[in-house]
Amino acid sequence: MSSKNTIFISLVTLSLLVICFIFSHASPVTRDVGNQYSVYLQNLQCKIIFTQIDALTVQAEGQAFQGITDTNPDNYAIEIGPYHETFTELGVDIACPGTKPFKGSHSGDITLMNGQTLYVKHNEQIIDQGVVS
Repeated sequence: MSSKNTIFISLVTLSLLVICFIFSHASPVTRDVGNQYSVYLQNLQCKIIFTQIDALTVQAEGQAFQGITDTNPDNYAIEIGPYHETFTELGVDIACPGTKPFKGSHSGDITLMNGQTLYVKHNEQIIDQGVVS
């Protein structure tokens, strides 16, 4: 009788361990595909629209119509939170006095951008800024 109890207890313990193991793994966070936020940059007459295009990727698209006077895209950067990239890195083409229409994507969660201030810099000096909403 003792061996039957031992086998039963072992099976129950093993089953509980398997169940705990399966449910202990984090489920992927679902992000609402299609959610959009935008930012308007007054000095550049530029609206940038951010869209969650899949669970892991945010797309940005826009165009600046004024305020871009230097033809070197390495001298311009966009900064939001820890994210800092030059126009060159982002694939933004300059067409003075603004930019050509641009569209690019980056891994991320769009909900983390809401309420963040986006800065556009020229030679590390802020030339425009706006709050993403």
